[in-house]
Amino acid sequence: MLNLKNWLRKLDLTLVLGIALFIYVTLRAVFVPITDDEYISLHFHVSENWWTILTTGLPNQGWAGNNHILNSLFMKMEMYLFGQRDWALRLHSLAAFAVCYGFVREIIKEVTPSVSRQFFYLIAFFLNPYLLDFFSLARGYGLSIAAWSAAFYFFIKYTQGQKAPDLWRVLWALFLAIWSNFSAIYLAFLFGLLFLIEFYQHRRSGFIRKHFVYLTVGSLFIGIVNSVPFYRSFKNSDIYGGNTGLFQDVVVTSIERFVRSNQQIDRFRFLVSNWTILDVAALTLLILWLALQVLNFTYKTNRPILQKISNVALFQTIGIALLAKLLFVLFKAPYPMGRTTLLFSLPFLLSAAAAFENIQSRFRRANFVFIALIPFLIWHFYQCFSLEDSREWWQAGDAKKVLSFLKNDLKIGEQGKKLSLGAEGYQYHPLAFYNEAQHSEDILTIKFSDMKTDQNDDFFLAPSFRTGEVWSTYKPIKTFKHSVLFQKK
Repeated sequence: MLNLKNWLRKLDLTLVLGIALFIYVTLRAVFVPITDDEYISLHFHVSENWWTILTTGLPNQGWAGNNHILNSLFMKMEMYLFGQRDWALRLHSLAAFAVCYGFVREIIKEVTPSVSRQFFYLIAFFLNPYLLDFFSLARGYGLSIAAWSAAFYFFIKYTQGQKAPDLWRVLWALFLAIWSNFSAIYLAFLFGLLFLIEFYQHRRSGFIRKHFVYLTVGSLFIGIVNSVPFYRSFKNSDIYGGNTGLFQDVVVTSIERFVRSNQQIDRFRFLVSNWTILDVAALTLLILWLALQVLNFTYKTNRPILQKISNVALFQTIGIALLAKLLFVLFKAPYPMGRTTLLFSLPFLLSAAAAFENIQSRFRRANFVFIALIPFLIWHFYQCFSLEDSREWWQAGDAKKVLSFLKNDLKIGEQGKKLSLGAEGYQYHPLAFYNEAQHSEDILTIKFSDMKTDQNDDFFLAPSFRTGEVWSTYKPIKTFKHSVLFQKK
């Protein structure tokens, strides 16, 4: 019993949390059906040659924005090694989670020596079901977030020792972040400004000129390599984002994605006048964050490393907001929202964690916030726990079950003829993927349908909320979680 108590005292909860979350995203990578965007990446990018992926040189330029370059490269390599399997195409995202968690954990260790508060901050960062989605799907967001965490860590190291290898590591990490998702250009620009500020502060040091040259060369390399695919993506595809405002598109949308799959929270409920529960929660979060920053500036910390992390994270958070506003005013560039804001949420959370760490050292009762937040985050994660679908592409969650029902229950392979299954937009892509992956195209054809005209297929799969639009010549034969399967009468 004594040995068990000693072992429990030495147990690193932050490591346990990381392992548990890694197991969770791994299970999701195996069980969650392929999504629309993954299928589109596979067929419009991964199927092309390496050079076409690198330059987004597609015959059909309409899908240019879907090409998250590093993600597409990994998918191509993984499919070559393991074949067309959903879990195989997502291996790089699992690796990205391990990298991201590892670097954020190291940053948090610099924020506080307290293991219990390290654990709390990491829960606040990673117990976000929407964020974890992108560490279990073959998209570029998880890769980009992981690369940002590495860039932030090595930038802090650079400010401590001004060593050239750390500068190069930051530049390589930013290159990978942009290659994974072009939205990281915001953060790359802000890191460039931070380097210039750092150079100015050490302007009398002999190494500054050499490091300025390194920064210039690295920045040119990043710009030149990404110029062609960035231009093609910007010119030939609809840019994802909003045009309402920073608060509504960035803050409110982030809260909406966070709570979307929690059935216990009515996110459409109005609390005050035209303010929904999401609006109120977003405003409350923003006010609390601003209060933290004001108190942080009022009570200066005596720990230089904490002050540096706080300043850098705050600079990036405010910088992103100003850049987004400036680009919208000048070029009508949409505000970041949804998936894109995940990349920007980490500087926001890190600035809050650093500020809170400074404040709690002066006001010990502030630690009681753990008692309220940790149970809520754990409860919310429990409510959102799923190995069936993803928050962004929830309609695709039935694909495996539908094909299994057709093959095992209806025995379509034993009917001696090739049958057809019509599928509404969101249902089509995952069904087509698994039909191809299982080599079932000789017994079943998957057809895309806009549900405007009857294609006279043997079966039809419609989302649950559109069953009223299905033609009277079909009868429902099986109800799934998100869809209903119909058969021709």
